[in-house]
Amino acid sequence: MKLATRKDDSRDGQLVVVSRDLKHAAMASRITGTLQRALDDWAFMAPQLQDLYDELNHGRAPNSFPFDPDEYLSPLPRAFQRIEAGAYPAYEKRLQKARLVADAPLPEDMVPLKIAPSHALLSPRGPVSMSYPDLRTDSGGRPVSTQETDPDDFADEREAEEADEHAKAAAPGTHRTVPVQDAAAREAAARKAAARGGLDFSAQLVAI
Repeated sequence: MKLATRKDDSRDGQLVVVSRDLKHAAMASRITGTLQRALDDWAFMAPQLQDLYDELNHGRAPNSFPFDPDEYLSPLPRAFQRIEAGAYPAYEKRLQKARLVADAPLPEDMVPLKIAPSHALLSPRGPVSMSYPDLRTDSGGRPVSTQETDPDDFADEREAEEADEHAKAAAPGTHRTVPVQDAAAREAAARKAAARGGLDFSAQLVAI
């Protein structure tokens, strides 16, 4: 199933279903208005969206129209939370050597954890406006794993892993890995990190 968010006058856009060949689309408004609403009640919404997807692929979806990627936002234009955990220490060391992050190094056994902006995720074809070139903008691509169910608090790591596996089995398709491109204002982030004793709350723009 392929879902997309079409531009309108709102911040969250309108949910549409896109055909397998990416040539046609159909509004999902008779099912739900936005992707976030669909995710909030996925067990109920997913079968209906799948039916519409099947109809679209067989040419039976009412009021279908040509799919134009330029008319779309990020699939989820804004998310509740986005957290980055650095799993590549050598990359962090290179940023530090280039003075693009705070000077104070993290301990070797500590994974960098960054709370990143999620209130405005850019579309893949949308412009990236960087108004302050002196902030040493850094751009790069990376895979991002998303969990589209509500997280819970657990006593230890083992319980968290077991709950995660249970969630995957109970709601297939709610865990995804997607490629993203981000642009970070490293100079601003380094200043804030230094002021917080090494915690890096990066100023980033993300296209999904």
